Amino acid sequence: MNETWQKKSKDDIPLKEALASMNTFREKAGYLWEYYRAYALMIGIGLLVIGGVLSGILHHQTAYFSVEMVNVVRSYYDEKNLGNDLFAEYLKEQGLDPEKTKIEVSDNRDIKMDNQSIEDASTLQILTAEFSSGTFDLFAAPEGVWRYYAPFGAVMDLRKVLPEDWLMAHQDQWYLVTMEETGEEIIGGIYPADDSRFAKAGYYITQVPMGIAIRCKEPEKIAGFIMWAAE
Repeated sequence: MNETWQKKSKDDIPLKEALASMNTFREKAGYLWEYYRAYALMIGIGLLVIGGVLSGILHHQTAYFSVEMVNVVRSYYDEKNLGNDLFAEYLKEQGLDPEKTKIEVSDNRDIKMDNQSIEDASTLQILTAEFSSGTFDLFAAPEGVWRYYAPFGAVMDLRKVLPEDWLMAHQDQWYLVTMEETGEEIIGGIYPADDSRFAKAGYYITQVPMGIAIRCKEPEKIAGFIMWAAE
């Protein structure tokens, strides 16, 4: 089929008449492709967009809460954890599907509180900003890191969110903080027991306090996790 005929067929001749004048399947298929190519491309793009949206909906996970753990002992975790997912286990305990709901965990920040490098100082400033903006809900870190934040109002007093009877039964696990401005003593965090779920997950060799960030929007959720994980 020459170029003159192609142009004339597409511009001046109805589709049915044009196809009737062709003798081979190859000619007809080529003509149809030229005739409908733009439409086919638009439909293809539309299907890709719809598929992407549907895939996003089907695989979307709702965040239950978020966790910041500082100075996780990675080599110990890799050795001891053995693939156990503490947070997925908790979601199942709450009757939630880990495929649809997630606990967002950040556990890759390391800070040396002695002989700080520029990077350590920068990480401390980033965490300060995240405390202020409410980026995470649960905070776990060694005492040195806690002392940098907790006395200045970065965490909640757990007396306000954990049941009094539970707190009294676990008094030996309190991490007490004296507030810099008022001198008030609060329960800033809870140390997990040595045989607790949190300890068995293998994030730390020596257990560190867990607490609730001051801008946490649903502290009852975090309180439930702390009680479950610390025992």
